[in-house]
Amino acid sequence: MTNLDKLLSVIDQEIEDSPLSHLGLQWCGLSQTEIADRMGVSRETVKRTLPSKQILGFDCMIGKTRRVLLRRHDGKTTAEFRLAVHQRQMKAEYKKGKVKILEAMSDPEARAAFIKKNPIVETGQLPPKAYGCLKEICHAWPEKYRVAIFRYSIRPANWRAFMTCYKQTALMKPDEFPHFVPKRFYQHPNIFVLCDGRHVARQLWRDYLQETGDHKTAQEIPIYDLHAD
Repeated sequence: MTNLDKLLSVIDQEIEDSPLSHLGLQWCGLSQTEIADRMGVSRETVKRTLPSKQILGFDCMIGKTRRVLLRRHDGKTTAEFRLAVHQRQMKAEYKKGKVKILEAMSDPEARAAFIKKNPIVETGQLPPKAYGCLKEICHAWPEKYRVAIFRYSIRPANWRAFMTCYKQTALMKPDEFPHFVPKRFYQHPNIFVLCDGRHVARQLWRDYLQETGDHKTAQEIPIYDLHAD
């Protein structure tokens, strides 16, 4: 029996005996040390074995403890799990974009001010309210295109176009944009603003698909009227 077979056996047995429920799925919540003991191998062997396409890993906070949950990668997921994965992918794209902006800055004071406003470049984390915004964004966009729309929206040139369209639409439809501030124009991507204008961003991506000839995908994206009723 290979180490991978042993690991899968431990995961399957733990889920059968003491499953840990999270995001609508059943997981093995053992630590690497506990898994190593059950496999009869070292912790280093477990770490080398874990990167496998046959194993789905998901790190999260359970109470006040960070745990890595494991299960056999059998293709079974839930909408709740996919939402969590998409939020993480969006966060990674957001951080990547912010880091690129920071790298282009040469003035020390400007860099320090940017980091203060965007701690994600150093911590890799978002404030709790931002995760709520990502959840709202996900619910407003077709599931299989969520990350693609997000990635498209936060590109520098596309963000400027989004801000212009968002501002124009919000002025015409103030009731639909409760957090719109007329005098503010965000030069760099902002999750809270993108959340408020999530339907605008979706429509801009749909327009982009139409312009580039991807009419089939565009038909899957709900239309949002950018003009006043």
